[in-house]
Amino acid sequence: MKRLTLCGSLLAIVGSTISFTIPATAIEAIFRTTTQYLNLPFNNDEQLIIHRVTVPAGSKVITYSVSVTNYYVGEFVRCGLRANGSFVEQHTAVVGGGQSATNAATISGVTYRTSTVPYTLDLVCSHDGGGTSIPTIDAYAELAVF
Repeated sequence: MKRLTLCGSLLAIVGSTISFTIPATAIEAIFRTTTQYLNLPFNNDEQLIIHRVTVPAGSKVITYSVSVTNYYVGEFVRCGLRANGSFVEQHTAVVGGGQSATNAATISGVTYRTSTVPYTLDLVCSHDGGGTSIPTIDAYAELAVF
């Protein structure tokens, strides 16, 4: 009697383990990074596209990080995400201003977006200095979608 119970218990354990094993699924991700320094455009509020990707339909977490430097007059630098040309989010930092100011800053953001159709996503940056000094985007500005 005990022998049958033990065999039945083992079959139940093995059967339940096999039936509940779910195959691994890969997370579809998009990752972009720059490899060179980029000067922001001369004109105020003119946007520089750092990265442009096509995002498939579905729910996505989007994150970005951009390091900006400026060693002259302090300027507002804005970086953000546009989906099909409309801003999803944007962050700002003041960089520059000489020895006593912050000459570098990291601008970053994280957002969650759901779409029923694919869309174009841009990581863009601009500045407000009127061309008196041109902030620089350091290499390795990153955009990740997953």
